[in-house]
Amino acid sequence: MLRIHFINVADGDSILIEDLAHEQPFRMLVDTGNAQMKTSSAASMRQTCDQYLSSLNIHDIDLLVITHLHLDHFGGLQKAI
Repeated sequence: MLRIHFINVADGDSILIEDLAHEQPFRMLVDTGNAQMKTSSAASMRQTCDQYLSSLNIHDIDLLVITHLHLDHFGGLQKAI
């Protein structure tokens, strides 16, 4: 089974792709958003990439893809890995 998560990380998106067809899941993360992002309100659905991964109890990523070097695409890199 393939599961795709679109993570609301404010200015951009982060995408987690999971291949759950095998005993050991394969996980690929595309972009990490900006770890310094601000939420617009307490009711905001925005969260950092590492918060989202932690909420799913994911501690390992097999492949990380950074699409380009703008802060809103790689700023959460250090916390995400």
